[in-house]
Amino acid sequence: MEAENDFSSGLPAQCDYALPQAHSNPLVYETFNTFIYDGERNIGLNPNLIHVRGGEARERSAILLGDGRQYFSMSTGRYTDPRAPGDDTYVYRCLEPFKRWRYSWNGMAELASFQDQSQGHVSHGGEQARVSVELVAEAVSEAWVMPLSTGPAFQLGEPEFEGDSYLGKYEQLLRADGRVSVNDESWEFSGSGVRGHVRGARDTAGMAFHSWICGIFPSGRGFNLKQLHDEAGNPYFSQAYLLDGHKAVRAKILQTPDLVRVPQQPEYEVVLQTPAETARIRGFNKLTSWVPIGEWGGIFKTPDHAAYGIFGNGYGLVQEARMIMSQGFARFEWDGEEGYGMCELSG
Repeated sequence: MEAENDFSSGLPAQCDYALPQAHSNPLVYETFNTFIYDGERNIGLNPNLIHVRGGEARERSAILLGDGRQYFSMSTGRYTDPRAPGDDTYVYRCLEPFKRWRYSWNGMAELASFQDQSQGHVSHGGEQARVSVELVAEAVSEAWVMPLSTGPAFQLGEPEFEGDSYLGKYEQLLRADGRVSVNDESWEFSGSGVRGHVRGARDTAGMAFHSWICGIFPSGRGFNLKQLHDEAGNPYFSQAYLLDGHKAVRAKILQTPDLVRVPQQPEYEVVLQTPAETARIRGFNKLTSWVPIGEWGGIFKTPDHAAYGIFGNGYGLVQEARMIMSQGFARFEWDGEEGYGMCELSG
């Protein structure tokens, strides 16, 4: 029998909840970000609480459909239960710490199609649709605990603990099942992906580009990587793992793709090395959206959406933007086995 909190990597159960009250440091906030991809139906979901602090939550969530339609919502509201942070549009409920979660997203979202985004900037205010997402997710990997994703001058060490609380970051691979609806259309959903919980003060100034890629395979194999580069092109943070059962085996990143500013990211290869093996994984991005950043830590914002950070800039493959972030869903091949996951790149 598995030990209680076997997926927690030693973190206390309370670490999987939001803080019950605002942290004493006014710069500390939390994010709860999830990417889940149903490769059979070609539907990608990104339910995302981008700023959680003191009972207030801001969400920026997305549905990407295979026909090119992409729907995005941004809202702000309040919550009282630290096990279920969110607002009137989206609630992220922890059912069992580090093991099971429920995602409930019901509200209006605006259209910013792949076709329009691939041509350049798309402003907020697109055609509205009523969306509904109801999912239950279960972990397939233990928590991968790491420092916060920040700029090189602000990179922190291992997570800091204050009693049962902590400042840091962890991610878990997961599978999720449920239903997705847009207006009168509805689909069953069965996908895989990753969730991340961040708690701390983050300053990304000086980060020039990054890659964050993960995938899960029917056999139970999986991988996850994150690499951050400074303005000289040097990686100042580089961590990855291969999944062995539900255990994360640390791996060295030998190869990962860079963002290419074209509508279709070229086929790429991820190469990860552990003492036992070298994994060569081919990636094919299937669904992609873009966020025009400007630059990390110094972004251009539209006044009506400034509270949403980089997501206040609208959407699109803006060639003149100093920096762009692509967020998408991918199919992977590893030794003849096909799996699915996500791929986020900036540059």
